[in-house]
Amino acid sequence: MNKNNLLLCAAGLLLMLGLQVPSALSPVPAEASAMQVDVRVPAWPVELDGITLDRSPSTYPPIVFHDITYIPMTWDVSRAAGLTLDWSAENGLTIRSGAEERVPLSPPAHGNAAADGKTLTAYVASFPITIDGRTVDLAKDPYPPLLFRNVTYFPLTWDYAVETFGWTASWDPRSGLSVRTK
Repeated sequence: MNKNNLLLCAAGLLLMLGLQVPSALSPVPAEASAMQVDVRVPAWPVELDGITLDRSPSTYPPIVFHDITYIPMTWDVSRAAGLTLDWSAENGLTIRSGAEERVPLSPPAHGNAAADGKTLTAYVASFPITIDGRTVDLAKDPYPPLLFRNVTYFPLTWDYAVETFGWTASWDPRSGLSVRTK
């Protein structure tokens, strides 16, 4: 195995575990990304199965791109949502729904102070993504999966949240966005 393949495998393992990948190991370095986009942390709470996701700026907060909320596919969020993630240099990110063992999501450890609304930078995913055997057409998707802080983020659009993953979502101006995965 050559050095580049070894680095990609290490980066993939870190991504799968929801850990930040050092830029030297990232399978999608920022300068190689096809498209840079501006995102922001939502001003409203985002709840997943009754637990409010941490919106503090130092973690992996939900983000907003073109008025659509995205959630991080970290190990804990994906397992709590019933998803299993696999990464390989050849196949990119593979997501399977219906994980047999769910891991409960813990409440935020850092409190829940939202970021100050400043513009942050994310990148449109440029590696293959497959969900339950279906390849995501990143070129045609108006709300493509994003890479933010070297973690893949998925949009909570009707297509992904309801049709693909089978979740329900509701919005209330006071309590924010609530997603039920069970």
